[in-house]
Amino acid sequence: MKGVRYLALLSLLAMCAAARAQAEDPCSFTLTQAPAHPSPTERIGLRLTGGIFGPGAGPAAARATMQSGVIYLDVVLTRDRDAFAGYRPVGDVVQDVLDYVGPLAPGVYPVVITTSSFVDGVANVPCGPVVAQLRVGATAVQPQTVDAIELYSVSLDRYYLSVDATEASTLQATAGFVRTGQSFKVYTLNGSDGRGFPVYRFVSAALNAHFFTASYREYLVLLRTPEWQFELQPFEAGFPDTLTGECPDGLYRVYRLFDPRTGDHRWTIDAGLRAALLEQGWIAEGYGDLGVAMCSPPV
Repeated sequence: MKGVRYLALLSLLAMCAAARAQAEDPCSFTLTQAPAHPSPTERIGLRLTGGIFGPGAGPAAARATMQSGVIYLDVVLTRDRDAFAGYRPVGDVVQDVLDYVGPLAPGVYPVVITTSSFVDGVANVPCGPVVAQLRVGATAVQPQTVDAIELYSVSLDRYYLSVDATEASTLQATAGFVRTGQSFKVYTLNGSDGRGFPVYRFVSAALNAHFFTASYREYLVLLRTPEWQFELQPFEAGFPDTLTGECPDGLYRVYRLFDPRTGDHRWTIDAGLRAALLEQGWIAEGYGDLGVAMCSPPV
């Protein structure tokens, strides 16, 4: 299963979601900050959720500036991102950071949000300015992390990720799985303090395989794919920039690779392993030139 196979389905789902969002209240979006409780030493990523920034929203250009203690966030929903010099290109407004501010001294900062669209050279302003707040404390809330351990079954020729020590031990004792020696850090569920997104785990009886994704759009597609059944959200992970594949400050790239011979996937932060798998015929999936699907915290 490749991410690129879903482009047509994603476009259809996006159109349907956009219609639903606009039928409700297109201007009912809210500001979220990542991390949710930043320290005075951290950059703060700004996101907008809901309304016109729901699942149907497309790419954009955004710019955050600060004047006299007030943050101004201007977002233009457009595919013509190059037309806005000085703005940050945004591939997916549902999960990408629109722009960054800070570090900022402790305090509460008003955020004035302006939105517009720019299609075929025509500008439209669907919502009036919205005022929100951004809060910075004296200290940050520390995220909670756990190891995602890779297991492999020789008999099944399948890889699996587990963040549950009991589950990993059971698979080794009863199903013939062994540890590959590969692992990376992830956030515990609800433990990222806004730095990460839930990771969704699916299972396919036909392929006898599991699949993990931090992409909300991919999650929506898989929910509508009979071959895959949703199981649970085992952990959270950072999310890469959908245009470049770069991870937020201090996070490591998690590469996703697909084996077209077996239909299996692997996730790794090891660039050397990635290169070796490509030599063996595996295919890079994910965002950017390197195929980055998630981001791993360093601790």
